[in-house]
Amino acid sequence: MLVVSIEIVQRQLNKKSKAKGKQPTAKNKLKVMSEKTSNQQLVTSN
Repeated sequence: MLVVSIEIVQRQLNKKSKAKGKQPTAKNKLKVMSEKTSNQQLVTSN
């Protein structure tokens, strides 16, 4: 049952990403998060 629910969630995520025109992978999400935090650090340092 758990596996099925994970697949459903992934499908919903894929639908949302296709609406945006992007295919979010774990790496891309991590990249975006790290970019956001680095931008915040730049702002606070300035």
